[in-house]
Amino acid sequence: MDLGFDTVGNATLIAYDSDPVLVTDPWLGGDLYFGSWQMSHEIPEEQNQAIDAAPFVWVSHGHPDHLHGPSLERLRGKTILLPDHRGSRIAEALTKEGHKPRVLADRTWTRLSDRIRVWTFSDFMQDAGLLIELDGSTLIVNLNDLSNTGWLPSVRKIVRNYPTALVLSASGFGDIRWMNFWDSDGNPIPSYAQVRVEAGVKIGPENAALTDAVCGTHFVPFSSMHQYQRNDSVWANKYLTGLDDYTNGYDSKTSVALPPYIRYEVGGDMTELHPEELSAPPIQSASFDDDWSETLTPAEVKEVTDYFERIETLAYHLDFVTVRVGGLEHGVKYQSGEVGVSFEVPRGSLLTTVRYRIWDDLFAGQFMRTTWHGLGVDEGLAAFLTVGRYADQADVVTASQLEEYMSHYRSRTGQLATVRHRVEQELISRGQTEGAIGSALYRFGRSVYRETIKR
Repeated sequence: MDLGFDTVGNATLIAYDSDPVLVTDPWLGGDLYFGSWQMSHEIPEEQNQAIDAAPFVWVSHGHPDHLHGPSLERLRGKTILLPDHRGSRIAEALTKEGHKPRVLADRTWTRLSDRIRVWTFSDFMQDAGLLIELDGSTLIVNLNDLSNTGWLPSVRKIVRNYPTALVLSASGFGDIRWMNFWDSDGNPIPSYAQVRVEAGVKIGPENAALTDAVCGTHFVPFSSMHQYQRNDSVWANKYLTGLDDYTNGYDSKTSVALPPYIRYEVGGDMTELHPEELSAPPIQSASFDDDWSETLTPAEVKEVTDYFERIETLAYHLDFVTVRVGGLEHGVKYQSGEVGVSFEVPRGSLLTTVRYRIWDDLFAGQFMRTTWHGLGVDEGLAAFLTVGRYADQADVVTASQLEEYMSHYRSRTGQLATVRHRVEQELISRGQTEGAIGSALYRFGRSVYRETIKR
C-alpha cells in the first residue's frame, strides 16, 4: 500500500506510508480480563507482518485490550507513543520494563513519516484519542473507547478542515459498560446492554449521530470486537454486538458507514477484509487460577482492606465496601450507614486486582457479582471511577488530590465543554434505567444535546 490504513483485531489500526509506520493498541491474541475475554476474529497474516514491521506503536490507555503486555513484548524495541496522562503510570511502568515509551504533548502535532503525523488528546477518564493525518488530505479520528468528556469541540475544529475524515469508535449495545449488577434484595438489575438488546435498539443511528457531530465523512466500527469465554462469563455473549449491527439503521446525509475490518487506500479503493471468526468454547475459571471455593488468608484480607482504606475519596460516596470470597465476607467501613457495595469474586483475580491496581478489569470480566446497597447503578459506578480511573491509574486518593486532578483536565478542555459532558452523562444515566432508553424525555434530551455539540 502506498498511503492508507488497515483495521484489524479489536482496536488495532495499521497506518502505511509506503511501508508500515504505526500500529495502534495492539492486542494480538491471547486472553484478557482474567481469561474472560478472547478476540472475536483473527488477525490475518499480512496484517500481522505489517504490525511487526511498523516502527511506532500507539497505546491509548491502560485497559488490557489496548495495553496488552504479551503483545508489547512481541513488539519490543519499537517506540511506544503515549498520551499525556496525569500520573504517568503507563510511561513509568513501560520504562521500568525496558520498553521505549515516548509521551506526546497533548493537542500538538507530531510527525511520524513524510506523509503521516498525529495529534493526541487525553481526558480525565485516563483515556485518549488519536488523530492521524495522511498527506494533509485524509484524517483518521481514532476515538477508541472515548465518551465525550469535553474534547469534542476542539477535535471538530480540526476535522472540519479535511475533505475526508474517518471516525473510528467503540459502540454497540453496551456490554463493555459492565454488567452482573444486583440490588440488595437479591434481584438482578437489567444492564444497559440488556435493556437495549431486549428493546431492539439499532446501533446505526447512534454511530451516524456521533460521526456527524464530529464532522466526519465515514464511520468505521472499532474497539468493540471481543467475546467471553470463561464458564462464569459466557452468559454475557448474548449481549455482544454483531459486525452487521454497528451499521444497522445508519442514516446520515453527510457521512457513510464502512465495515469494521477494512483496507483503506488514500486516492484509491476501500477493500473489506474478511478475517476468520474465532470460536471460544467455555473454559473453566479454575484454568485461570480462579477457584471460587478458595478463601483469603489473614494476610490477604489485609491486602484487600488496605487497598480500599487507602482510597479516601470512596468515603464521600459510600459507607462501606464488602468482598465475599469463598463464602466469607471481609470489608471496610468508612462510616455508619447503609449505603455501599458488596462484591462476590474469586480469590485469584481479586488479589491480582489489588496488587496491580486494576479494579476496572474485574468489572469488565463480567464474572464478579456486584450488589449495590442504597444507591443506583449510575451512582455506584460514579463512586468507583475514584478507584478504577483516579486511584488506580493516577494515584489520586484524597479529596484535595482529586480536585487538583480535575482542575488540570478542565483547563485542557474548557468550562463549556465540561458542562456539555455533564449533560451527556445525565442522559446516559437515564438510559441505564429500564425502559428509559425509549422514552420521549430521553429522545428529546438527546436531540437537544446533539444540537448543542454541533455549535
